[in-house]
Amino acid sequence: MKLPEKKQSKLRRALLKRQIGFSWAIYHSPGKILLGVLAVSLVSLFFTLKLFQDVRTDFATLLPENDRSVVHVKEATRRTGGVGNIFVSINSPDFEANKKFAHAYAALLEKYPKDLIKFFDFNSRDTEQFFKDYLFYYLSLDELKELRASLRKRLEKTRLSAVGLDLDESNPDAQFKNVLKKIFEKHKSENPFGVNKEGYFTDATGENMAMIIRPAGDAADQKFARKIIDRLQADINALNPQGFHTKMEVGLSGTYVSLLQNFASVLQDTVETAALTIFLVLASIYAYYRSMRMVAMLSAGVLVGILVTFAVTYFKIGYLNQQTAFLASIIVGNGINFGLIQMARYLEERGHGVHLKRALNRSIFYTISATFMAAFATSISYSILSVTTFRGFSQFGFIGGIGMVICWAALTVMLPCFIVLFERWRPQNVHKIRQFIQRDNARKFASLIHRNRKILTYFMYALVPVSILGTMLYVSKDRFEYDLKKLTIKVSEGAGSENYYLRRVHQVLGNGSNASMLIAFDREDAHKAGEALEKKIADAKAAGKPLFISSVRWLDQFYPQNQEEKFEIIKDLRRLFLPKYLSMMSPKEREWGTVALKALKKDPFKTEELPEMVLRFFREVDGTLGRVVIVAANNDAVLSNILDIIKIGNEISSTVTLAPGASLEKGKVLFASESMIFIDILANVSKEGPFVTVICFLAVGLLIGFGFRKLGESLFVYGFLAFGMFAFIAALQFFEVKLNFFNFITIPITIGIGVDYAINIYYRYKVDHKRSISDAVASTGSAVFLCSWTTIIGYGSMLWAKNQAMASFGLMAVIGEISCLVFALVFMPAYLGMREDRLKHLAATGPAAALPAAAKHEAKPVKPKAQAKKKPAKKAAGKPKKAVKRKAQ
Repeated sequence: MKLPEKKQSKLRRALLKRQIGFSWAIYHSPGKILLGVLAVSLVSLFFTLKLFQDVRTDFATLLPENDRSVVHVKEATRRTGGVGNIFVSINSPDFEANKKFAHAYAALLEKYPKDLIKFFDFNSRDTEQFFKDYLFYYLSLDELKELRASLRKRLEKTRLSAVGLDLDESNPDAQFKNVLKKIFEKHKSENPFGVNKEGYFTDATGENMAMIIRPAGDAADQKFARKIIDRLQADINALNPQGFHTKMEVGLSGTYVSLLQNFASVLQDTVETAALTIFLVLASIYAYYRSMRMVAMLSAGVLVGILVTFAVTYFKIGYLNQQTAFLASIIVGNGINFGLIQMARYLEERGHGVHLKRALNRSIFYTISATFMAAFATSISYSILSVTTFRGFSQFGFIGGIGMVICWAALTVMLPCFIVLFERWRPQNVHKIRQFIQRDNARKFASLIHRNRKILTYFMYALVPVSILGTMLYVSKDRFEYDLKKLTIKVSEGAGSENYYLRRVHQVLGNGSNASMLIAFDREDAHKAGEALEKKIADAKAAGKPLFISSVRWLDQFYPQNQEEKFEIIKDLRRLFLPKYLSMMSPKEREWGTVALKALKKDPFKTEELPEMVLRFFREVDGTLGRVVIVAANNDAVLSNILDIIKIGNEISSTVTLAPGASLEKGKVLFASESMIFIDILANVSKEGPFVTVICFLAVGLLIGFGFRKLGESLFVYGFLAFGMFAFIAALQFFEVKLNFFNFITIPITIGIGVDYAINIYYRYKVDHKRSISDAVASTGSAVFLCSWTTIIGYGSMLWAKNQAMASFGLMAVIGEISCLVFALVFMPAYLGMREDRLKHLAATGPAAALPAAAKHEAKPVKPKAQAKKKPAKKAAGKPKKAVKRKAQ
């Protein structure tokens, strides 16, 4: 809504007064202002460095802190002391050499403090022996009764045979052996440990061995991860694996190793992309201005903006995630644009011979509204993200939003100060400035558009509906990327890499090394949850539709039920199974029989007597036993496929009832798993992504309306932004670019950044009283293009990032930037040129133009007369009489 004339003039006068005061302060005290800025910058640098020491790379940091999956993981970590593992891969052609190294390394691990390592495992021989010793307690009552019946029948047959009364032709001896064989084969198939040679964690050949280490610290704590990994690696080096075998390879993998690798990669990507952006932006500025002075002034301004932005982030958020770490290069590319527009206007004024002070005032006055509107529009597109609960959006939006405004403020203040100081130190040659602004590159470009305005306009008429159709096709299908390999750090798969060693560990342990954890209210609930999941797995297998989860482990699986009742049968078996039976068996059967005789001597045992290797997986920090349930995926599940991970999560969550928060409730469980993290990430992005895009589009529209104050002009600029966005989405359809939870935010951000170019071009056209769009493009087009180019550099630098999700972010942002730029700098001027032609044609062929020359001459005196009648009204309004006469003439 347009303000009443009186209020509008008051507002304009107030703003003008402040601008004059601002210009006066800059012109008279530039040094003091810059010293104040320097002080702020040094303080900001300190906190920026502290901020970049805490870059969190786990996906949980992208979700809201109160999200159920995040709360469950944190609570499970608190209760169990950590859910991550470190794996040691030992590989050589000699199994004995592998054993020797494993024992030597284990001797070193024994000396680690408890606050560093909770436990480690590499051999389950003692644990296996325990289950052999208590074999009969792990049989069902029916199996024990069947064994007892076969022994009784055998004994009865022996007695009857002794007196010649055996009339039964059956073979109870063979029946007993078959029952015994079935029991041992079942025991072997149900062995919970993936071991193959002598109880060690190996593959079938013994050439590939694994050790499992469970650290005592948080798997997301980088300092702890660095401490333990450095010590583990140092001990491996000290043992010298090649001393055990010349071909031995030993390496670390797992949660903590991956954490450090991701952190190092993100930090390297951040530094490299920022450095590349700064270099290319400064090189572009130098190539454009041919002046190191311009490079120094603009780079100093945007550098201060970045430092202050990250200092504010340190106090507001306190850390960076793998998305926000890349904002430095984005802010450089976008934030410098405001200085480029202001500098272009200043040089234009100076080139026309305007004095320094007046040129400075005019450059501030004529650009501050447009640049602020552009900065605010970009800031809005970021800031709208900050109101979402998804931290991947909100933190990115907060930092980007304040970054745009801070860079605008820094450049608006610092650039004029630098100009004044440099001019006093060494004044620029006005002739060279005039030559610079009279370079005809921009004018040639404007002329090219003007000459081809009809072709370009008609091409736009064809392109817009095609773009709308492409957009509709793109949004009508699921466009999410589900391959984790295309969303995570691009790491080496070669020898010596973490993935190289992790593949070897998976050959030994399978997908069990990536298990999910449930924590129940009590041991009874854990038993119910375990049985429910086990039944679901068995039913699906029987139906020929196996699930992605393949095994469930809980404490009661290892602690047999009904021991007293079983013990009564075992006592019968002790009397019935005589040692002399061993002599009647084959060597293999004798081996089973020997184990069975030993096992029959065991009395019932308590939970606490289970092997430590078993108990430690189900013991919480406070000593509570039996509430933990561990679920492993089958080896066919592709754990780099988000859809498979989600299916695992859904199979578990649909079987048990999840607790709403961190508190344990009867009948409900905590579910700590990466699968739930991804389920919640996709749910958040699907819900909040389209919402923030629509809100951003509407908010930018309101800003345009407030800036231009006229509905027609606002809709015009808004329309070309919409056309650019349609072309952007259609290009994604054409190039088959998939969305993910990183690059989705380029859509609302492109709305805010893409509108800058249309605003700046049309605002200059308006300031020039709409004389000629070609003149507006000639005077502003080169600066707008340079702005876009620096933004493209900021995004484009991410294309070389190892983080493939951020590389896809860069690709999408570049496509969006080019789409909006083409519509603002090419199609909009072409359309306005066509409109100018129509207006000129109407003026030339209107009613006045149709009159004969004599009639026109006779009609001329009428116009002043009619105007003369209005003189008193104009005079009453305070207009000088002389001015009225001049108009009448």
